[in-house]
Amino acid sequence: KGGIIISYNSNGSFSFDFAKMQLGKTYYIAVFMGNLDQSTGNVVLSDRCLKADAVPVTWYAYPVAAINGNSILTCAVTSLTLNGGSSTSGSGQPLNYAWSTTNGRFVNPGQVNGSTVDINAPGDYKLIVTDPVSKCTHETSFKVSTDLARPSVQIGTPEVLTCDRLTVLLDGNGSSKGSQFSVSWSGPGNIQNGSSYAATVDAKGVYRMLIRNTTNGCQDSATITVLEDKKKPIPDIVQLGQLTCTVKQIQLDASGSRGQSGPISKYTWQTTNGSIVAGVGTSKVTIDKPG
Repeated sequence: KGGIIISYNSNGSFSFDFAKMQLGKTYYIAVFMGNLDQSTGNVVLSDRCLKADAVPVTWYAYPVAAINGNSILTCAVTSLTLNGGSSTSGSGQPLNYAWSTTNGRFVNPGQVNGSTVDINAPGDYKLIVTDPVSKCTHETSFKVSTDLARPSVQIGTPEVLTCDRLTVLLDGNGSSKGSQFSVSWSGPGNIQNGSSYAATVDAKGVYRMLIRNTTNGCQDSATITVLEDKKKPIPDIVQLGQLTCTVKQIQLDASGSRGQSGPISKYTWQTTNGSIVAGVGTSKVTIDKPG
């Protein structure tokens, strides 16, 4: 009564007219029974015998499902929270939620009817929201992937520590490189440049190189063994001849000396009160003075 007729027909079928109507507003579909107006083909609304009945109808916007959250699982991020709280309701009433997945995994299956869920496996996740007033539904999906790539760790074979070689280089330059990688060395002895790809060590033993990808938290390591050879050679000197008034020079022969880890590579002769004439860098020297 007192309303405005937006549309009329004889079959009672009406749909929402965006040009004339507002979502969320209540309208009435009425049926009138009375004498026919020959000029318009409609019922004569002023007929005193007019009979009418009406039902209220409210059109609501469809709900819209939305999922927000990080989409990548890593070595550091082993679970994610998917949030459907930004989904919108057509009626303004709180939505009903239903989460599902065919190839992922929920941390707590009891969350599947809430606005948020925790997941810990890659896969496709679907959210269906239902408006409790209009019963209309809408669904959306969200894909979760993984970044579990571990760095490559490669260490070259180091030299052997010896009496002359007091430090050796540990070379990890064949490993993964980039600004996203951090390096650390561990092991016995003193380690110089322990956060670089090339560390220097001064003790035998097992050393570990650890590389971490700071972007995804994945890490890997490798070990290398540093060997030591500090067994002293055994010297053996034989005097060849005797210095006399007529024999002015004789030789000292150290060729019988032996190394405990291989052949002797260098000979060094010294004297504090004698005199070496020749052969200082060889296994046999010539002398001309006792001492």
